[in-house]
Amino acid sequence: MESVQPKVYTIAPERPFLATLADGLLGMTAGDPMRLPRVIVLLPTRRAVRALREAFLRATPRGREAGTPLLLPRMRPVGDLDSDELSLADGTAVGDTLAVPPASSRYCRARLWHSLRV
Repeated sequence: MESVQPKVYTIAPERPFLATLADGLLGMTAGDPMRLPRVIVLLPTRRAVRALREAFLRATPRGREAGTPLLLPRMRPVGDLDSDELSLADGTAVGDTLAVPPASSRYCRARLWHSLRV
């Protein structure tokens, strides 16, 4: 089995980030359409994932026309949580319950604030 080392690349700040990323990933495939789906791209938000998908639509693989069908890499948002990720084991949504009663929470914040001021 082939050992794969993670690779991290940088993009110069003056370059259009998503277009440069899409072109660079297409360039890494060397014409093999099955290499791109094995790549995982971590992005900060779901909005960035959608924007990168659109950048792939505008990008043209070498030797092909724009709009040619393409298998995309796996794109994962790391900063956004889905609603199903925000549920507890018993099915209760995180926002539906408070871990600390409001009175206790206020007391703890007041003690912390007082300790910082002294």
